[in-house]
Amino acid sequence: MDIELGPTPRLVVLNSCSSGQTGTQDLFSGTAAALARSGISAVAAMQFAVSDTAAIAFARGFYTAIAHGRAVDEAASSGRISILGTPRSLEWITPVLYVRGDVSQLFTLTAPSAAGRARALLATATGAPPTRVVAKSGGHHTTITAAITASAPGDRILIKPGEYDESLTIDSDLQIRGDGRVEEITVRSADASVMSLRAAGGQITNLTIRQTATRDTQPEEGEPTAALQIEGGQPVVQDCDISCDAGCGIMIRANADPTVRANRIHDNKQSGVFVREQGRGTFEDNDISANTYSGVRVNSGGDPTVRANRIRNNRSSGISVSWGGRGTLTGNTIVSNTPNNLKISFAATVKQSGNRTSD
Repeated sequence: MDIELGPTPRLVVLNSCSSGQTGTQDLFSGTAAALARSGISAVAAMQFAVSDTAAIAFARGFYTAIAHGRAVDEAASSGRISILGTPRSLEWITPVLYVRGDVSQLFTLTAPSAAGRARALLATATGAPPTRVVAKSGGHHTTITAAITASAPGDRILIKPGEYDESLTIDSDLQIRGDGRVEEITVRSADASVMSLRAAGGQITNLTIRQTATRDTQPEEGEPTAALQIEGGQPVVQDCDISCDAGCGIMIRANADPTVRANRIHDNKQSGVFVREQGRGTFEDNDISANTYSGVRVNSGGDPTVRANRIRNNRSSGISVSWGGRGTLTGNTIVSNTPNNLKISFAATVKQSGNRTSD
């Protein structure tokens, strides 16, 4: 009797303890190896016991790389690098990848931002994009959340002076700008991040972005918080005042590649800027000062370009690069940081030129 089977999946991920173990006598006795032998193109698994923190970090790095069109072996490397940023960082050796054949590029993805960018370009070509005004009175909306919900990609949101207690997720290409003096336009959130940027593009300009803490907030192990989280795309953040009572000022990860320009990033409970998990970004002409940890911290595959910034008076080094971090540091003034202006640690690769590190 012939049995017609359904389509075979190309990728299986077994993100659980010892799912990649094999027997000493038969290399194909384990679950992962048996799946690869049965016709699955690639199987990712764990060859030893793995902690929840490491498993979550691996999944984030692995799936983010797959979503950005990377080959499965590159995705496995991204997952391992993500584990390097966790407290039990030696667990990066636990993930194992079985590949059937020579092909590791399993998926061809279309950039999800194409339609949004096309709509934004069309709006620009046919006239100024729609503008929604947020104000305590007299505007289109009284909350930024309502304006974001009502907006289409490419729209402008103009925020009038006031204090707006909101935690925002922005997954559409919007231009959000404060209309007035930056110190008079505050977007604030207690404990949660003020903004999570996940769109392909967009712009945040001329706002005070402040995360407060109603208690002595301690982030979960391996999961630091930030006033501004940038988790994808190439947004622009410019002319803002950014601080956080609970964690970092700005955290960039998941292949995000923003431009962060002419901001004041200061008095954060942890680092001013934290770039991790394949995050990139260009930081230029920012004033990064008086943070409890480093002014700029990079690890776990982060690779920013940091140029022409003033990085000063931070209490755990001006710039710290460690654990698989990379970066290009050019023309910065890095002074009066304790105990080091520059701290380049184990397994870090940094290009430097023209930085001033003495008063």
